Amino acid sequence: MVGPKYVLDFKLIKDQVDRLLESVPNKLEREWPKSRTASSDPAFLVLVGTTSMVSNTFGAIRLLCSDKSHDWRLRPEMALVVPTLARTILDALYTCIFLFEDLPSRADWYVCSGWRELAEYIDRARRDYGSDLDWTEYLINAETNLTKMAQLIAKPPEELRTTRWWPTPQQMKSSTTFGQQLSSTISMTGSTVSFPRCPTAPFLVSFTLLEHSAILLKTIRQNSSTCAATISCKLSCYLLRSTRKWKES
Repeated sequence: MVGPKYVLDFKLIKDQVDRLLESVPNKLEREWPKSRTASSDPAFLVLVGTTSMVSNTFGAIRLLCSDKSHDWRLRPEMALVVPTLARTILDALYTCIFLFEDLPSRADWYVCSGWRELAEYIDRARRDYGSDLDWTEYLINAETNLTKMAQLIAKPPEELRTTRWWPTPQQMKSSTTFGQQLSSTISMTGSTVSFPRCPTAPFLVSFTLLEHSAILLKTIRQNSSTCAATISCKLSCYLLRSTRKWKES
């Protein structure tokens, strides 16, 4: 077994990360602004859902990276999915920054785009499996729920189907205003850097390479837990740095 180049002691930041993952969703629910000019129901739904997803995803990463487990079903090679999960958290960070540039408007866009994606999935399912009786109940329930969602959004289905697609992280990054407000607040290795470059260079590319390499490298089985634990600890440090300012405010 090849030893890691260096070891990051997760115990040094464990309590801080735990408090962060618990306090942010709680803070959103407890102190959500009542002003309709500063927030909206879709914004509340998207942000609380996103922060809860990040907390659950990071919990899964820690479980997969655990050196000792009482569950025999958790095998070391399962840690190979960690880069994919880490990218999910990074995507959530991009989404939150993009949302806060125009929170009410973009949260509404996010929800409407999600409705359109679900509607087109149901359209494809009906096209491919509409004649299959085993799918009849599922399609009926799916279309009923889709109608209820449109009613909650308070827009007609015809309008929702013309919603622009929600941008990818790379498309968000190309926005002329993306991350400008945070550029001066995030410090990496002691020097202030432009925020949009931070996730892309050391994290997004690294996660992509690790994700693809894990599929190809069969010999990583013995080292997967150590590798994933290092990624998990790096991600913890990054989350603490990038959210410290917001959390303390």
